[in-house]
Amino acid sequence: MKTIFILLISSISLFSCSTKIGKNNIEKGKVLLSEETHSYETEDNRLKKDVIQSKIYTEGKIINYKSEDIYEYNSVKDLIIINSYDIENNKRILRQTTYKNPTYIEKIYFGDKSDTTKHIKDFFKKGLVVKSIKNLTFITGEKIQEIAINQYNENRELIKKDIYDLNNNFIRSHTYTYKKSGNIIEIENKNNKGEVVQNTKQQLKNDTILFESWEIPNISIDTVYYLKNQVIKEVSISLSPRKETIFENKYDKNGRLIERKEYVII
Repeated sequence: MKTIFILLISSISLFSCSTKIGKNNIEKGKVLLSEETHSYETEDNRLKKDVIQSKIYTEGKIINYKSEDIYEYNSVKDLIIINSYDIENNKRILRQTTYKNPTYIEKIYFGDKSDTTKHIKDFFKKGLVVKSIKNLTFITGEKIQEIAINQYNENRELIKKDIYDLNNNFIRSHTYTYKKSGNIIEIENKNNKGEVVQNTKQQLKNDTILFESWEIPNISIDTVYYLKNQVIKEVSISLSPRKETIFENKYDKNGRLIERKEYVII
């Protein structure tokens, strides 16, 4: 069994937060909404712990938050479980991710304010995920249930993902195009009527790969900047009404995320 290393990054959605401009969170025309740092502990060259320090800037105040991810392995040193804890509240468990071989990966989330449980089952064929079943149950009682069917080319590259509900009604599709080098150059998303609702194309600028996508009907443009296969910057622009949000990432020499900042342009 091949060892799987997965880094879970705690995501904090701040778009609904009102941000008051103050000395602590304004930088050259950008208002800092949040920042997050990661520090890692390893044992026998395997990730053992990730301590996550977060700051949220809202209403002129700074909210500090601290959590940690604990990695556990089996007797043959394969990753089997990740437990995530809220250090600020008596190490309350936030989520638990369990890996089961070879049929599926199951993810279960606890105690999150937005989600009560998430179950994702991945079915493999020749080492590739050919089918995923996702069940999300929110604290409001709302449920999202969908099935993804994946297709690959002879190079084992994902070329199409079709999404269905649990009654096998088609919802949407995602199509991927690659260069001979294996780099993805275009992603096209269609709705259940076959209409293109989002298109993403790759550009090359110096050593940085740019993915730019547009989406309708919300009229938004998203650009993701990659350097050495790592996301170093994400820019999201909404045109109706206009709003520009930026995420900036930094990594250590081992390629692990150590800092993430979120800004809004003023």
